[in-house]
Amino acid sequence: MQPELFYVGVKIMFIREDTVLLLKRTDPGGRKFLDLPGGRVQDGESIELTLKREVGEELPGINNWEIGKLIYACRLLNVKPDGNPLVLIIHTGKINDQTITVSDEHDSYIWFPIKNILEFSGKEIDGYQLGTQLHEAIKNL
Repeated sequence: MQPELFYVGVKIMFIREDTVLLLKRTDPGGRKFLDLPGGRVQDGESIELTLKREVGEELPGINNWEIGKLIYACRLLNVKPDGNPLVLIIHTGKINDQTITVSDEHDSYIWFPIKNILEFSGKEIDGYQLGTQLHEAIKNL
């Protein structure tokens, strides 16, 4: 039996004063969506190293931040072009820096009230789609 291939993605949900940091992004196909900082684990990387690398890439200039607890994990099918599934892991986090700058791969960011995430799941905020995984992760706070 062949081993199943899958990707592992890690995200961090930065929380500040009952709001969550959402990154606004437009993909190459023009789809606008809100996302958490993070990305795929590369060969030889731990989850912590992946989060450090991804936060450094996506939020340049953020130096004073912490990884919190694991709040969500799921397996997503048919999200990658090669057909391999993605295991998504979401941790909480805390940013102590006041100034936030996003990378060129993102349009901007918003601090969005946690209590409103459930209401907007699958809907648009400022023209950007809010994913359902964020909705599920919020339930575990």
